[in-house]
Order: sequence, then C-alpha cells, then structure tokens
Amino acid sequence: MKMTSDTENEGGTGRISKETAVSLQGPGKAGHNAASLGNDGVADAGTPAGEAIAGIDRLSVRLGLVESADQPASRRELAYLCRALGLRAGARVVDAPCGIGRHALGLARAGCAVTAIDADPEAIAEARRTASHAAIDYRLADLAGPRILADGRQDAIASLYSCIGHGNKPARDLAILANFRAALAPGALLVVGLANRDVALAGGESEGEFRHKGDTIRRRDRPDPKAGVLERHFTIVFADGRGLELSETWRYYAYGEMTAMLAKSGLELVACHGDFAARPGNPAGDPHLLYLCRPADA
Repeated sequence: MKMTSDTENEGGTGRISKETAVSLQGPGKAGHNAASLGNDGVADAGTPAGEAIAGIDRLSVRLGLVESADQPASRRELAYLCRALGLRAGARVVDAPCGIGRHALGLARAGCAVTAIDADPEAIAEARRTASHAAIDYRLADLAGPRILADGRQDAIASLYSCIGHGNKPARDLAILANFRAALAPGALLVVGLANRDVALAGGESEGEFRHKGDTIRRRDRPDPKAGVLERHFTIVFADGRGLELSETWRYYAYGEMTAMLAKSGLELVACHGDFAARPGNPAGDPHLLYLCRPADA
C-alpha cells in the first residue's frame, strides 16, 4: 500500500497526512510504499481463531490508512510517471506493487492499459473496490515468482515505492528486477523508487506514535547503517483495547549497490532522480532515489 507525503489532510475517506505517513513508516520514508511493509502473518489475539493480520499493508487497510488517486501527491507522482516514462494513450503499463491502486487508477485515466500487481489480498480487494477501471487488470501475485508477466510486451513499468529490500533477501530482489527486465518491450522504461541507504539509515534509532480513529500506533526503528538493514517494530492498541505486535526487516541499498543490481539483472540506468520534479538525484543527500532504467540490450 502506498502513502502520501503531502502535508494536507483533506476530508473524505482515504487521505492521510504527512505526519501520519512519517509516524507509520519511519525516518527517510515519507511517501514510501507501505504496501510492502511486512507480510509476516501475525495473529491478533483479539481476532477469531485462524484470522491473521498480515503485516502493515493489511493492517493499514483495516485502520483506514489508505489514500486516493485524486490527492496532490498522487497527481504529482502520476505527472512524473507520464513524463519520465514517455507514456502515451494506449501504452501497456505495469504498476507493481500497486497497493490499493492510486497510481494504477491515475495511469488508466491517462489512457494507459494497466496491469496492477500486489502480493497482499486485502490490498488487491481494496483496489478493486475503490480504484476500479475498465483499463486496469488487478492481479494477486508474488513479484519474485515465475512468469508473472508475458515476456517483452510491456511499454513501461512503475515501481515508485518498491518492495525491493523487504525481508532483507537480496536474491529475491534480483528476481524481482529480472522479472521486470523480462517483461519490458525493447526500448521500454522502468522506474524504481527506493529509500537510499546512505541517507535513510543515518539517523540512528527512533520512535514515533500517533492516533487514528481511536487506535494508537507506535513505531520503533533500529537501523544498522553498516549492514544496510532496518529492523522495525510496531505496537498497535486498537480503540476497543485489543493489541497487536508486528515486526519486519528491510534491506536498504546504496546507489552503487542498486546500480550494480540493475546491471546484474540486465538493466541499464538511464537517469537517477531525487524527486518527482525529475531533479538529478544526489546519492549523498537524497533519502529517496528514483532509478530510471531500460533493458541493457535495447
């Protein structure tokens, strides 16, 4: 699931503030993808037997911490995608992971034929409910799995708040990138947005807390800059007194590490941007980098 970095907390369902996003996601992660934040099947002691809340993505749907394709952050990111990827009406575009579909819906409205993929069933269900469009094919799938897309047919792939790094499994991250590479048509472009290890992990341990509709969410981050790993723990106290504990691990990549992974996956870096205005990225100073790539043999 994807969250906004906007400071506005507009009325209506599905919009959250920058403060809420930062509290949930931690340092250097404002606007970063919450859809991939935790797929640990952690049972809530207050839920019926057999029911589990699978990480922050599913929890966010249940708490109502979801966003809209119409909010300013989504519109700004859509404009970036259309410009950076050179999208035209009729383009075949993949949004992965798609969360609840705010980018997929914007791309479909812009005239693209969109395949939107996420591994979380509740995120996909919410996307189909709140961000449906005739030009979107929502799919529940593991991005590292075999043949998630037909080879060589996609005109562009958008992975703005990517799941790469979740679980600290570099081999899995390479598999995702290889799947993206295989799906791209000759000359097509891919954009991957990631937290930058050299900046995002530099702040030391941190804690945060916020309330939302009577629920209390506490976050504790323990970064290891040397290893490039972030351990994150959440404690949620629901309004009715039930409690839930969630933990997850992220691997953050430095610019040099990421470019090496792209090359190993058969991708060539075209540009690195530091924001959605396409400002040239600064690996020494930007907490989030956007890697624009194409097949190396294009």
